[in-house]
Amino acid sequence: MSPDEKHPIAEKEAPKDAEEETPLTKEEFSAEMDRLAERARAAGLNPIRAMVQTYASQGRAILQGLLAGLENADNAKKKEK
Repeated sequence: MSPDEKHPIAEKEAPKDAEEETPLTKEEFSAEMDRLAERARAAGLNPIRAMVQTYASQGRAILQGLLAGLENADNAKKKEK
C-alpha cells in the first residue's frame, strides 16, 4: 500500500441487545469476517500474520511437549536397567 492511499477508518458500533441476536447465515458470517479483517487492517493489524504466528507458536509448544515426554521416557528406561 502506497503512502498516498488512506487506510479505512475503524468504526464504532453500538452493542446489540441479546434478544435481537439470530444465528448468522453462511453469507452473513463471511461478510462479517471480511468486515472484521478490514477493521483489523485499519487498526494496523495483519490478521493473517497474527494467525500464522499463533499457530506456529502452538505447534512449537506441542512439539516441545512431545520431545520432553520422550526424553523422560528414555530416562525412565535407563534407570530401570
